[in-house]
Amino acid sequence: MSNRTFTMIKPDAFSKGHSGAIIDKIISSGFRVVALKLTRLSKRKGRRVLCRSQRKEASTANWSIS
Repeated sequence: MSNRTFTMIKPDAFSKGHSGAIIDKIISSGFRVVALKLTRLSKRKGRRVLCRSQRKEASTANWSIS
């Protein structure tokens, strides 16, 4: 089974030029980048993504791993 992880670089880190260092850190940590996409989200779309992410975190926070 293969796990996949979604990562989003925040706008302030991108505008400060940190995206390359962030991607290097991801790769040096053993992850394999299979795709990159540069997208400019509207505030509305950004809020939807954030809300969905927070709901998912809240629903998985109660899982216990034995």
